[in-house]
Amino acid sequence: MLSKYILTDTDLKTALLSGFAILPAPMKKLIKCILNLSASINLTIILLSVATLIFILQIAQDKLVFYFPSWQWLSAAGKFDFYHSRGFFVLFALFCINLIGCTLKRLPRTIDVLKSSSKELDEARRTSLPICETVAVSDYQAARQTLLAMVAGYFKKTGIVREDGDSLHLFAEKGRYSHAGFYLAHLCLLLLALGTTLSATGFQYSFEVTKNQLLDPLVVRDAGRQEKALDFSLLCSDLKTTSYGESSKLKKHQSTLSIIKNGATVATQEVDFATPLHYNGIDIYQDRFSKTIPYAKIKIIAPDNQQSTHELKLGDSFAAGATGVRIRLTRLRPDGVQLKTLTLPETLWVAQNPVQFHQAQLQGYQVSLIEISQKESTTLKAIYDPGKGLIWYSFILMVAGFSICFFCSHQRMWARIERTGSGCSVTLAGAATKNAREVSELIMTIKNSMEYSQSREQR
Repeated sequence: MLSKYILTDTDLKTALLSGFAILPAPMKKLIKCILNLSASINLTIILLSVATLIFILQIAQDKLVFYFPSWQWLSAAGKFDFYHSRGFFVLFALFCINLIGCTLKRLPRTIDVLKSSSKELDEARRTSLPICETVAVSDYQAARQTLLAMVAGYFKKTGIVREDGDSLHLFAEKGRYSHAGFYLAHLCLLLLALGTTLSATGFQYSFEVTKNQLLDPLVVRDAGRQEKALDFSLLCSDLKTTSYGESSKLKKHQSTLSIIKNGATVATQEVDFATPLHYNGIDIYQDRFSKTIPYAKIKIIAPDNQQSTHELKLGDSFAAGATGVRIRLTRLRPDGVQLKTLTLPETLWVAQNPVQFHQAQLQGYQVSLIEISQKESTTLKAIYDPGKGLIWYSFILMVAGFSICFFCSHQRMWARIERTGSGCSVTLAGAATKNAREVSELIMTIKNSMEYSQSREQR
């Protein structure tokens, strides 16, 4: 009883076509225009041109402002973070729609080619193929043997479609799956765009650290330039600079880093410019040379008169006693420093005289500056790129896809031998996605061979 309520694919297609048929003519025209545009190469060119133009504007923004100072919008364009904006994701979505549309538009034709490959060479097919030759011979068996031998020498896959006493239909092909190169290339472009978008959600953050300094936790700036505390601490137990050979100009900078999580060391490694420390998808590299930077020594007095000191550079943070509230050093001057709480947007200038935060959690805590000193430090870089693996695999598959598209060809050949009153007629036809000249030369070689054999018999 339920079978009459089940909608088959044919019924669904009919229903969709019926629904489309009742739409007004302007609406039909608009829908067709949108569908054709989404699967057109014109949209691809427009999207790539827009992306390239924005990229050039942001790269050459300083020089353009110098030559065109009256163009105020150039300054705004340089400050606009397009690759983390909604406009970028809209452009990415349109590019994906265009790739999918082009792929779906090509799919029916590919299916028709693959389905029709084994059909016999009838009159309709013969007239539709780009390469077609006919030769008249007298000996059916000799023509059959010549045809099979020469076709088998070129094509790996040869098959007789049908043969009876009066006719033979033959089909041969190679490179049948070369059509996959087009779809593989489009899939790789789609994965590459997706990987690039995922990479835009990551971060690349440089920070400074001194010997025996513990960053607890490691605080970075994410893709939206917002501060983000990671779920582990970073300890720099050693930093050094070594020279290559006798030259004092060629130097190698190294840092010994340890990842600490929940009070336990989970990874320790010596890093340099090319050898990072990997942990949970984050790569920590040596970034720049060592240098001397200012450090502020801060004293905290808790309500129970317990004292603690912290040495901080710009961007470092510490926890205020047992409150769990983290305080970060945001500005540094010779006569004082600026501290900011990470829980609430409250800032406080601190000098040698003790001051207090206004937050309820920090009531009773006194903060003062002991001194500002200079320390040797090194610069590290933390990189989180969630789309990196997808991008690398996309490039590998893209090379394979474009190699198939450029160097492989689906070549097909049909042949028909029919007996006639005075002998038999041999019809040869072929087609190829590329390198059609090879198929044409094979057909002409077979034709010339049969004509030569026929002329020898007549002599």
